[in-house]
Amino acid sequence: MDDARQRFERALVATLYLLGARGEALALGELGPEATALARTLSSAAKQTRALGLAGEMARIGLALDRGAIQ
Repeated sequence: MDDARQRFERALVATLYLLGARGEALALGELGPEATALARTLSSAAKQTRALGLAGEMARIGLALDRGAIQ
């Protein structure tokens, strides 16, 4: 799986989480290993684990926006 696809899938999972998707709704179809790991992190029972996982992905999205990589 190429890097752009992995970044897209992780961003999609993070966005769905922000929009209220939880549990099975985060595991859309066949996600790559990175997006699957993020979905698992965002489904953790530990609030701190979820917050750190989401913060990391949102930071990546913010940097991509700042660099103009997302239009």
